[in-house]
Amino acid sequence: MTAACVCRSPSSRLAVLLLFLLGLGLEAGCASYRERSRKEATLDALEAAERAAVDAVAAAAAARCVTIRPSDTTIGSGAIISEDGWILTAQHVVRGHKAVSVTLPDGLAYEGRVIAESLGNDYALLKVDARGLPFFNLGRRPRIGDRVVAVGTPAKWQGQNASTGVVIYPRVRIPGEDGAYYYDAIFHSAPIFKGDSGGPLVDMRGDLVGIHGGFASENASVAPAIAEIVKRLPNGGRLAGTDFAVSGDPDAFPIPWPAQRPRDFAESAAWTLESVEETLVAVYAPGDRASVRDLLERIRARYVAARTGDPRRDDELVRAMLSEIFRELEARKNVRAGGAVAAAPSSSNAGGRRDPRRRGGRAARGTSRRGSRSPPRRRGATRPLSPCPPLRRRAPATAAP
Repeated sequence: MTAACVCRSPSSRLAVLLLFLLGLGLEAGCASYRERSRKEATLDALEAAERAAVDAVAAAAAARCVTIRPSDTTIGSGAIISEDGWILTAQHVVRGHKAVSVTLPDGLAYEGRVIAESLGNDYALLKVDARGLPFFNLGRRPRIGDRVVAVGTPAKWQGQNASTGVVIYPRVRIPGEDGAYYYDAIFHSAPIFKGDSGGPLVDMRGDLVGIHGGFASENASVAPAIAEIVKRLPNGGRLAGTDFAVSGDPDAFPIPWPAQRPRDFAESAAWTLESVEETLVAVYAPGDRASVRDLLERIRARYVAARTGDPRRDDELVRAMLSEIFRELEARKNVRAGGAVAAAPSSSNAGGRRDPRRRGGRAARGTSRRGSRSPPRRRGATRPLSPCPPLRRRAPATAAP
């Protein structure tokens, strides 16, 4: 299935939905249809030229994306990074397995050996005995607001294997489950779902910038960054022609855990807030970093003080902390917007004459004829997103029946 395969007509969508319901039951069918619709929505919101560019990038990425089946009941994705069969995926996809089934885009299946794993950063390296494969160039770290395309190998009932979004935090540091810690990972708004774990996150040049990690929500996901992964791979990730996989012994090719790792919850919370500060200042308080920093420190101190008696895991507490910060910043923003409306000068003064302060004032103040209302949003533009939408732990998907 190509990345550009999207059912647009109502009759086609209805037919697909009926097949979902017949094959999987009402609850499972409706859930999968909603997931597919969310992916399609990110593409349908684009203007024609940008949609064409995203479709081209997605199609090229799909040709370099593999399906990984650790067992008959689970499924994940991977990204080919060399012509001779080196593949990156998420560690939680292959956890507990020494060998997995790897299916290439052309349908050929190989045994993939798990050569090395990084539980600490949730990525793993596989090897299949194949030659002449299309592969990804390893890209640079994207910046805030850069468009990215997420590709995976979803279970067959989902129907759409590409979505798009923008980078929210280029270097987020956030704890995960089972000992994982996402160090300088990419937090982005492209939705991913069952079966996408371990698949490629690419920029608009088609370069691989991340792989889908173990956390996702309807409108945000975390991806271990290629810029960090290559620091821990031999030859900077240029593995073509190397013989590291000959022994098949993971101890012969260890991936070290990151040297930077928080010692406790207090340090973990501090690292997370430091990593998101730049985005929060840019979105909510340009030119007023001090007020944002004061808010971050006040809320962090309260969560640290209450940590001992709180039964939640560190990753749950960090996400709760970020959500509270987002709510307070949103409230501040709304108060400022309301104050701007109240303080806007009238179009005429008490004597019925035009207020001289309004002469040429609209353009200077950057407001429209309707006061503080923002100009109409360009079709396809991305709305500001929650810095930490509710996240859920992603396990490899259950295979389609």
